[in-house]
Amino acid sequence: MAYEEKVIEYVSSEIESQLEHMTTWRSRASLSVFLGPYVILGSILIGTKGLAISVTGNLCLFILSVLGLAVCFIGLGFASASVEEHCWDYCNKLRTLVAKLQRGEITKLGDDDLVFPHRVKTTYIYTYILLIISFVFTVVIISQLGQN
Repeated sequence: MAYEEKVIEYVSSEIESQLEHMTTWRSRASLSVFLGPYVILGSILIGTKGLAISVTGNLCLFILSVLGLAVCFIGLGFASASVEEHCWDYCNKLRTLVAKLQRGEITKLGDDDLVFPHRVKTTYIYTYILLIISFVFTVVIISQLGQN
């Protein structure tokens, strides 16, 4: 029984560290991604100091960039949800393992019990590609603005 208790203790600490990671990811993503547009807008407003600003460049390019930026932010929301979903799936697998150990359904742990395939690297790559594209759209938007 001591073996199962040690495994349960370890798995419980793993669940706790995964949830802490998810909370950290959520706060970092929220701060940088979801506050970003407001920081940019505030910088434009402060930088222009009350001057009359309008779209002086290509209006179609401006509108497409705004729409593209909006699509990127929706994509970033899906990427964040994917990271959280992965974490919840992993924690649920570990919780199931703890329950089976407590009920005595498992006497020996195998690789399938402890190994969890991850897809997080792909999600992070997707997220950073979207951030780069968002930056490009932001630069295009700013370049299309000018003084009346």
